[in-house]
Amino acid sequence: MRILIVSNLYPPHYLGGAELLCKQIVDILARQHEIRVLTSDFRLANSKDGDSSVPVSRSLKLYRAFGEDSQKPLLRRWPSKIADRRNSRTTKVVLKDFEPELVFVWSQRRLGIGPALCAQRAGYPVAFIFNDDSASFFIPKRYPPGSLRSFLGFLLDHSLFRSNTTQALDLGASSCISQSLKTDMLAEGLPLSGSRVIHQGIPLSDFPCKAEPGSLGKPVRVLYVGQVLASKGVHTLLEAAELVAADRGPASIEVRIVGGGPEDYVEQLRACNKSGYRLDLAGRIAHDALPAVYRDHDIFVFPSIVKEGFGLTFLEAMASGLPVIGTITGGQGECLVDGVNALVFQAGDSAQLASCILRLVDDADFRIGIAKAARAMVERDYSLEVYAGKLEAFLEESRLGIKALQDPRAG
Repeated sequence: MRILIVSNLYPPHYLGGAELLCKQIVDILARQHEIRVLTSDFRLANSKDGDSSVPVSRSLKLYRAFGEDSQKPLLRRWPSKIADRRNSRTTKVVLKDFEPELVFVWSQRRLGIGPALCAQRAGYPVAFIFNDDSASFFIPKRYPPGSLRSFLGFLLDHSLFRSNTTQALDLGASSCISQSLKTDMLAEGLPLSGSRVIHQGIPLSDFPCKAEPGSLGKPVRVLYVGQVLASKGVHTLLEAAELVAADRGPASIEVRIVGGGPEDYVEQLRACNKSGYRLDLAGRIAHDALPAVYRDHDIFVFPSIVKEGFGLTFLEAMASGLPVIGTITGGQGECLVDGVNALVFQAGDSAQLASCILRLVDDADFRIGIAKAARAMVERDYSLEVYAGKLEAFLEESRLGIKALQDPRAG
């Protein structure tokens, strides 16, 4: 099958795990299918394009750069309307050259719906995956009670900007990475009642388990990996570390934060460390260095405050033999089971998080038990191969289903 993958970002130029996962899936699909990637011209400073197992066209345009404030003026869709027109022209060229049997839209965050809409209007089967809530930006405003401004926004979304919202798309072939995300998107008004839930997975061979799952050092080494943002709750972890340091002494705990974020928030995190425990704000590191980082630590914390679509870092930590403490604000709640394969705490509750850390420190049998249970669960249900197999079946069924709708004689 010839598949065109459309994504806002694509490695080596990426910001989070979703883009890395996209490349991993592309590499697997390319074993059996002819794949081409169409993505934006976003590039990280001092980073080269590098080699790719498939052709990659970096010719699309983001309508707003990452890092820019996403405000909501009355004409907030205007930048995406301009980008959609330009991206539609680019997509037409790629479609004509490649003639895919299926277009698979991985992410439209800050990219717009132009490529997907162009493909559908040209008669190509299009399937979508929803990895996060970014599609909420493209959902048209409903009939608004209240202010004149909201009423004008409703009129614009259903007239001038209609083709820049999801009402212009056929979302009949779609997948969500969690039931939580699907439920939220349905509540927002996205027509995803038939969307298939497929949880993500990780490449187990890249994350070998430490020799002794659940083992603990002195001081206890606590790890966070991900984007360093207030919404990710990183400050909650450092506030909890302060409480642990107050209870057991500053020398009892070390915290390492791996990932990048706004400098003002990073400075805020530095200021959280008042007791003098060891804090390493490591910044971004190469993805292939992460497995060793996981195995070099004792406890992993997933402190997100916002509702996550699902998440990958806690799976990587589980595979590596670390006990995990996390919030269950979103899709990760479909995986993390308190007292069975993880400990859970209320988002933003640093005191509860500190108690969880101390429980793991003090109860070796419990700590080792949940670490082993977590590794077994990831092996069984959350490997990359399992995920890719489910996704491949979804894509093939989507292609056949859409073709049958387009032409009942097709098959």
